[in-house]
Amino acid sequence: MRTTARSREKTGVPRAIIHDHGSELKVGVTQFQTQHHNTSSIYDIKHKIALEIKHRMEPDRQWKAFNQTASTIDKRLRQTAYAHLTPPKLRNKSRYMNLDTRVGWAKRMLKLMDETNEEESKALESRIGELKAYHNDIQRWSEMLTITGQVENFSRQQWLSKGCETKLSSDLTARLSVQAPDNQALAQSLVDFIQRQSDDCRQGEYLPNSSEVLESLFGRQKYMEGEQANRGFSGLLLSMGAMVSDLSTSVIKKAMETTPVKKVIAWQKDFMNGSLQARRVATNLATKTEQKAT
Repeated sequence: MRTTARSREKTGVPRAIIHDHGSELKVGVTQFQTQHHNTSSIYDIKHKIALEIKHRMEPDRQWKAFNQTASTIDKRLRQTAYAHLTPPKLRNKSRYMNLDTRVGWAKRMLKLMDETNEEESKALESRIGELKAYHNDIQRWSEMLTITGQVENFSRQQWLSKGCETKLSSDLTARLSVQAPDNQALAQSLVDFIQRQSDDCRQGEYLPNSSEVLESLFGRQKYMEGEQANRGFSGLLLSMGAMVSDLSTSVIKKAMETTPVKKVIAWQKDFMNGSLQARRVATNLATKTEQKAT
């Protein structure tokens, strides 16, 4: 709590907290809001969409049957001349954020069978022909992903503001011709969600409703850390500031003049307390020293 208080003193009370509705985060945000009533709680749009898709796909028997068929096709095509047509794997983690790759694959395979010559079409039919049984389902899932993709893009570009749900609804109507009743319900559900999210916006205010930028920033930082990323943060954490800064010559010159290396090292000692691996090594050395002494 002292760390949180110090952070508030430096940066001020946040106007909004974006999170994925994880149980521990929801509790923390609620507690924070009891002390700071002007801070809004915003549900990350990407996680909201993944949850909406999950609620629709988990009970969908056709989706389960389709994935079994895709697995059969994958085994059949491996180490053959058609190995390049194997379906993409579904990620175990956050799988409902990545359905577009497999649905897109199925659409391409159906198109390939329709557009190739007769001889090649017959060869494909014997290998991936089972996909034709899911033609309508693939169209339905593709339509669902198009809707969610449009909502995500709208959220990235427009953010949340008073009445933004009206523009979202207009955009969806203008750009899409939704056929499946379930998808019509999904589109309306997401418009309603955006409306609830934007109700907390002040007049003329725009609030982000996605944590993608922050996640991308942490992703770049982990990439720079390399293998060290699995063992905790190191002094390279300071590189995050450079990633989002104006890296003009004048800014770099001023930074190098005002922040000598010894200050960076001092900050690292004060706040990083050594990486997980460094502390583990120190503990092992101390243990070995004690054993020798005894």
